[in-house]
Amino acid sequence: ANGPNSHQEPLRMTMLPPQPWHTVNIDFCGPFLGGSYLLVIIDAYSRFPEVEIVSSTSAKSTILKLERIFATHGIPKVLKSNNGPPFQSHEFSLYLKELGIKHKPSSPLWPQGNGQAENFMKPLVKAVKSAHHENKDWKREMFKFLLNYRATPHSTTGKSPSELLYNRKIQTKLPQVTVENDSSLHQEVKERDERLKKNQKEYADSKRRVKCADIKKSDLVLVRQPKANKMSTKYDPIPYEVTNRRGNRITAIRNGKYITRNISFFKKYHPRHGRSLESTEIMDEENYSSDEDVHEEHEQYDGLRQNDRPRQNNGRRQDDGPRYPARERQRVYRYGNNIYD
Repeated sequence: ANGPNSHQEPLRMTMLPPQPWHTVNIDFCGPFLGGSYLLVIIDAYSRFPEVEIVSSTSAKSTILKLERIFATHGIPKVLKSNNGPPFQSHEFSLYLKELGIKHKPSSPLWPQGNGQAENFMKPLVKAVKSAHHENKDWKREMFKFLLNYRATPHSTTGKSPSELLYNRKIQTKLPQVTVENDSSLHQEVKERDERLKKNQKEYADSKRRVKCADIKKSDLVLVRQPKANKMSTKYDPIPYEVTNRRGNRITAIRNGKYITRNISFFKKYHPRHGRSLESTEIMDEENYSSDEDVHEEHEQYDGLRQNDRPRQNNGRRQDDGPRYPARERQRVYRYGNNIYD
């Protein structure tokens, strides 16, 4: 239960939706000054952001803002979110079902599953903070940021979000060169998106030294748990049984209770024959040594070998530490007299 961290799975490439505003990502950001929150929606195809200022994160308030956004861009096919309370409420589920929207929540405790919304919030929060420190109206500065973000070519697609969503460039303060609409625009974006994502995946996988986890249905696994105190173990020592695996999403059961997590939260459990569960976990903890422990063991071993060396033939005892010249005390004469007499 205190063993090394579980493996790191290879990155999974997200496929580009077939068209703009087909799949959207939704999340909340905040709170900011005055208790305000920002409802963020990102189009997964064009990366076009919509931001609404709200005073509540309830399902009712969220639905009201979605009504306005959908009235502008239309109703998407898929909506991705985290496991926040408003997105898991019964009222929100009924609203999506009524519109025919498929809801895809990410795994619990895994915000990376809603990565597009999370990545957009970093520059968004930075813009709001900068406005506050410069004593500017943060709402006006946020809208300026959104205008520039929508008009700037994205690093992955190579095109601006507005160009992909509206098939035209929006006007900003900066001068622009007008070009004719290219019919092969979306095909070029799809090829570029796939190529860059593949390169990012290969680079990240090589740096993280990933390997696929050999976890399948009916396997016993340990689940990483929050550290409550200094004595708590890294993993819950009582194993779960895997009931379903879909990609990197695993569902397991123990005593009738189901949990769903990303695969990085699990570690395969190998019970030892003839040992109880508690003794097995204790042995696993004792057998595990960190790099610092191994380093200390080598230092102690080297010290023992140095102490066990035979003494030299001059008859003097070899001390463990370095030898210094012995101090010789001499009588001090001052004004012709010995001060010790």
